[in-house]
Amino acid sequence: MRSTKAFRIVLLLTLALALLSGCAAPAAKEPPATETGKEENVVEVASVDELLAAVAPGATVELAAGEYVLKPAAGAGDVNRYCRWVDTYDGCALEIHDADGLTIRGEGADKTVLSAEPRYANVLSFCNCDDLTVSGLTAGHTVEPGACTGGVLYLESCHRAAVEGCGLYGCGTVGVQTQECAGLTVADTKIYECSYNAVSLYNSLDVVVRDCEIYRIGGRDGWPASGLFESVSGENICYLNNRIYDCNAQSLLTSGQSKNVRFLSCDVSGSRFEGPVFSAERYTVTVDGCALRSNSYLGWCGGVRPVDAAGEPLSDEALETMELREIDPASVVSPVPDAAEAAPGGEIRVTDVDGLLAALGPDRTVVLAPGVYDLSRASNYGGAGGAGYYWADSYDGPALVIEGVRGLTLRAESGDSAATVITAVPRYANVITFHNCEELQLIGFTAGHTEAPGECSGGVIDLQNCRDVQLEGCRLYGCGVTGVNAWLCSSVWVNRCEIFDCSWCAAYISSCDGFAFTDCDIHDVPNPALFFESSGEVLWESLAYADGVYDVNGDVLTEHDYDEEYAPIVSDWVDFRTDSPELSFALKVQRVFADGDWAALADLAIFPLRVYTPQGNYVFSDREGLMSGRLDELFDGAFRRQVACMGLYGYYQNSNGSVFADGSMAFERLVTGEGEELRLAAVSTTFGLY
Repeated sequence: MRSTKAFRIVLLLTLALALLSGCAAPAAKEPPATETGKEENVVEVASVDELLAAVAPGATVELAAGEYVLKPAAGAGDVNRYCRWVDTYDGCALEIHDADGLTIRGEGADKTVLSAEPRYANVLSFCNCDDLTVSGLTAGHTVEPGACTGGVLYLESCHRAAVEGCGLYGCGTVGVQTQECAGLTVADTKIYECSYNAVSLYNSLDVVVRDCEIYRIGGRDGWPASGLFESVSGENICYLNNRIYDCNAQSLLTSGQSKNVRFLSCDVSGSRFEGPVFSAERYTVTVDGCALRSNSYLGWCGGVRPVDAAGEPLSDEALETMELREIDPASVVSPVPDAAEAAPGGEIRVTDVDGLLAALGPDRTVVLAPGVYDLSRASNYGGAGGAGYYWADSYDGPALVIEGVRGLTLRAESGDSAATVITAVPRYANVITFHNCEELQLIGFTAGHTEAPGECSGGVIDLQNCRDVQLEGCRLYGCGVTGVNAWLCSSVWVNRCEIFDCSWCAAYISSCDGFAFTDCDIHDVPNPALFFESSGEVLWESLAYADGVYDVNGDVLTEHDYDEEYAPIVSDWVDFRTDSPELSFALKVQRVFADGDWAALADLAIFPLRVYTPQGNYVFSDREGLMSGRLDELFDGAFRRQVACMGLYGYYQNSNGSVFADGSMAFERLVTGEGEELRLAAVSTTFGLY
């Protein structure tokens, strides 16, 4: 390596020779930078071939006035490695990729037009292009009869992109569509005659759509668009100062699982919405400073109710009478407060409904002091919700939905379940809905609607797509149509619960597996008590059963599947009979696991005993080895509940004489001096044994 001193000597000699010769070289001049810091490498083009050849990182491609029909030209795919043609159903679509710092600029939206012939292709697609700018042009599919399934601009994995001063038109299904993008701005752009959405955002964040004109969105045949603005699983999305008119859609704004969505200072008129104007799931949407008059609509809100800039829930009247005014997006209150801090597995004691809501979160026990927890008295009732919950809009008021938490326990402090009561005012809403929750425990409290004249159409505890749930010692009462309502759930144990005064049934179980009702007191509900629809693996115990007829006094269980009798048979397996030794033994094993009686387990086992758990697989060679193990740790609460809720609909006897109970327990017949006895040989909560 040369020393610094030697390098300086060579440099001085070179400069001296240049001066003596009278032709000193000028200092190198870097290209000017654009406002975003990109190098100004301007290429003027006037054809599709020239456009494709000019695309490169850091390039500014200026398109002369005229129409550019994007279709494969001779040699186009060979001259530029940043462009490719992607096959679609009816032709090829242009995709520009890995071109950071690219600018494509026309002479104006009324002068420069990019169009595509394939109706199933996006007009322009960009993938992995950061610091991208598209401005001063119009893009859409070539005008001809029929519909499209392709959009106009599609951006995937692009960061810090800008669409400015453009016209984006149908026939194209979506004006701007994104997938996993961040830092997008769509400004001063007209989006019109698209059939599905004006803007559709998926898994994208930090998006601003401002000062745009949106009109004639909806199918040409009168079929409505879905949502004019749609965001799914996004964050920090702002629609600001836009003018929207003459549209036909299901909703104005649809937000699915997106945080901090704001719709501010927009003028919406002359449009038809065939569903709720604002439809939000999980998180609320902020709406303020907008004019929302002279439109026809089915209803204002679907799902979570919107709030104003201060975070206050908006009534229908407030939305109807809202006036157009400027709102600073930075002044909008964040609608998602954090949950209360809790050490993993720790406890939080609460005394009122606000404390209860603030404490909701994963891996914690919320201890409820005695008292009445009226959800309608929450300070944010119907508003933004929190980290572990949100308020869903129902016909007559907001409903509490606890979503996405794992390891949550709600436990009453008092040993008297009647001393702790959770109530809800809306008669058309469930008292509490749990959505996408796992390892959930509800212990020792009472829940139901507030006492009032009339009937309800909402239930008490609603479980949706939940796994490993235990209801222990709870009282669930009407006025509520069902005590427990479950859909797409597995491993749910309802133990020692009282379910009463419900107008439809005690429990409605749909598309579920692994339900257990044990030692429950069901009374004052219509016949039949329990409905099972398209479900399997349901265990009942300590409930009288008498010829398919529900007897309120006898707590009789009836199985029902619409107009067909629900037969407890799985595939071609032989069903358990209530008096079969296999069923009796299986119930005994389940009770042993539920109670954690390991000595009794050793008495029922045949060795070697195999146990398969999510944490690993174990083989106990003898009784001493089993009893010396750390069984309370190995067979934790979640494992024990899963075993207790195992399906016991059928069994299969293999050639070795082993009996497999629904693939989760294996029994072997042990020959003794008194005859044959069933013994447990294996148990699994991870996969079938057969």
